[in-house]
Amino acid sequence: MPAWSWWRILRRLPRLLGITLWYTARTAWQARRLSPAQRPLYRARRLQEGCQILCRLMGIAVRASGPSLPEGRPSLLVANHFSALDPIVLATCWPVAFVGKAELARWPLIGWLCRTYGVLFVERARRTRSLTFVRQVQERIKAGVPVMVFPEGTTGPGDTVQPFKTGAFEAVAGLADSWVLPVSLCLQRVDGGPATPDMRRWYAWTEGLSFLRHLLRWLGTRSLQLQVRVGTPIPTADRHRKELAHKAYEQVQALYHEMLAEGLTAAANDRIFLSVSAKQTRPDTVSENDPEATDTHLP
Repeated sequence: MPAWSWWRILRRLPRLLGITLWYTARTAWQARRLSPAQRPLYRARRLQEGCQILCRLMGIAVRASGPSLPEGRPSLLVANHFSALDPIVLATCWPVAFVGKAELARWPLIGWLCRTYGVLFVERARRTRSLTFVRQVQERIKAGVPVMVFPEGTTGPGDTVQPFKTGAFEAVAGLADSWVLPVSLCLQRVDGGPATPDMRRWYAWTEGLSFLRHLLRWLGTRSLQLQVRVGTPIPTADRHRKELAHKAYEQVQALYHEMLAEGLTAAANDRIFLSVSAKQTRPDTVSENDPEATDTHLP
């Protein structure tokens, strides 16, 4: 397992809390001075900038391939979900609004952060294709802000992508000049070395693991590298939510397994490199019956 340190947590946590509180308070104050039509995009841009700062402080590097958004009206970005920090990682790539479970609004500090940055809350007991959710998503889109959702509905252990729920796609199904953008996120390196399946499970927010313990695992690690890979935009015109969900799931799953395969290759290459290096640096074995070798040890 990776090297994990309480001292690292104690160094990082006060700084993270201080910067987060100051930055969010300033964002909330500035947002009040803007018109309601300007606030969504302002909040999304501040969220992107703030998450970039947080990732640097936490030793998280994000590598994104093809991060530019498609042309046309902003719409829905859909991604796999394995950690509570996925929104922070993905927000470094684009100014977006996230969809979160309604319980977050009641969490101390977390609820205030979510409201300040324009998170759309969804009741678990109600389907995300409700009229309220559709209206909220379309309001963000009209304001020029794409909406990011995690259609799996929960976090997974990091070994695959779970099937997508279709409710979130109702908000954009059939819209002209719009799209759904598949996004895949994968933990690739931990402390400079390739991430193994066991490491991915350790950093995943799995059932039975508290949020605090999960967060401390990330904070106590020296460095993490995550890769974000973008698929082909899926036009929403004349498409039903089930079709959009199916096509998006296929792309996100394919991209994720592609990155997993690359990680396995990198791990194998690292093992070969370490093996060769060990052989090259190992002292040569000298035979006592070799006179030339014996001579080299004479003064």
